[in-house]
Amino acid sequence: MGSVETNIDEAITLKGNTKQSSHPIAKALHLFFKLGDKLFVNKAGKIASDLWFKPRKFKPSSAEISIIKKAEHRTFKLSDDKTVKLYQWQTSNESLLYDNTVLLVHGWEGRASQFHEFVFKLLEAGYNVISFDAPGHGLSSGKHTDILEFHRVIVYLQNQFGRFAGVIAHSFGAICTAYSINNGLNTDKVVTISTPSHFKGLVYKFQAILGLTNRVTESLSQHIEHRFVTQNTNIWNEFSTYMNARKSSAKAMIIHDKNDKEVPYEEGVLIHENWEGSELQLTEGLGHKRILTNPEVINAVVHFLSDTQALETVLD
Repeated sequence: MGSVETNIDEAITLKGNTKQSSHPIAKALHLFFKLGDKLFVNKAGKIASDLWFKPRKFKPSSAEISIIKKAEHRTFKLSDDKTVKLYQWQTSNESLLYDNTVLLVHGWEGRASQFHEFVFKLLEAGYNVISFDAPGHGLSSGKHTDILEFHRVIVYLQNQFGRFAGVIAHSFGAICTAYSINNGLNTDKVVTISTPSHFKGLVYKFQAILGLTNRVTESLSQHIEHRFVTQNTNIWNEFSTYMNARKSSAKAMIIHDKNDKEVPYEEGVLIHENWEGSELQLTEGLGHKRILTNPEVINAVVHFLSDTQALETVLD
């Protein structure tokens, strides 16, 4: 694992290696939106927006089910139709870092249990661990969600458990965490893994998956902006990780795999370049999700959280 410095702010291709989906449903949607471009572009954009905010749920592995069974379960009623599942794991090693709590934030269409290997290692190191399934994810209710709902859950957990010793976030969860750091979340250290740099890049990747036309994509973007109209700002900047990185005083470790097919590693480089004093670690061959269970990555993260000295390279 090594580091690299390069200026890719202008050159980055936000679609990355995202390919059009060959799934039958995706193919049908492609034809629908192609027709919509010609006959009802605004309606097509609205339907695309509804899909964009609606995560799919996936079956957890046996290891994930096991770690969830070991957690203390709580709930947080986010709204009338959304109840968020919360998880707490407490360390038995009082001689190490007892009372230090680490928050884990999963990505889009992910779930808390994907951090199962992290949980074991953090408990072993003496940390207590908190996580959650965002609305529409894992065991939480709801059919759609967004960055502000992730943010509300994160701030709620801080109010309940106090200042976090660190936050480990994956992909979209790290976009949300970077936003939260500048809007109420108070923590010393942040670890971002496989993180998109631009909020607008999520739209472009979605466009590639469904093969949306440029006109439908523009309409989609307008509907997304309308959802966040009360923000009264440029959401594409406000929600972008690399922009929030510029304002953060927390120490950060940026981890990204060079073979990530969902989010190009150059996006991680850009976040690093904009996060003063951050450490960039690049892996190879772990992709977008397998990176969450890699022992070397997990050990490096725990070392980073435990190190009270200045940042130093922990992986060669």
